Amino acid sequence: MDEQMREWFEEQKIADVYNKNTFNVDGIVEPKCYDHKILFVLKEANDTVSDGVIDQIESYRDTAKGKGDGFKNAAIKRRLARMYKVASNRNDLEDAEALKHVAYINLKKTSGAGRTNIADVKEYVCKFKNI
Repeated sequence: MDEQMREWFEEQKIADVYNKNTFNVDGIVEPKCYDHKILFVLKEANDTVSDGVIDQIESYRDTAKGKGDGFKNAAIKRRLARMYKVASNRNDLEDAEALKHVAYINLKKTSGAGRTNIADVKEYVCKFKNI
């Protein structure tokens, strides 16, 4: 986790957001592949972990390298890879290779559920917009 993410996590802990100590790390999947053209902005991570730092970037990197369960149970990873291919006119790439070119950020760093409460996202963004 880089310094800015660490600061964000510490601020979130102090604020005791939703009584959760969860923080989802996001960003650039593979810095050497990122071309600084496309950033996907997401609402929140769909995760059931209720405590601790969740390094989603490592999970994305593992998927891009063919490790772990790949794209199984990871619809958002596949969607981001495919949207990247369309937006960058790179349909020649396999999904795993396209995922290396992705950067994304969750507006809300605490874990969410299958459905997002937009009021919670707005409240969170307002609370941490200066970080």
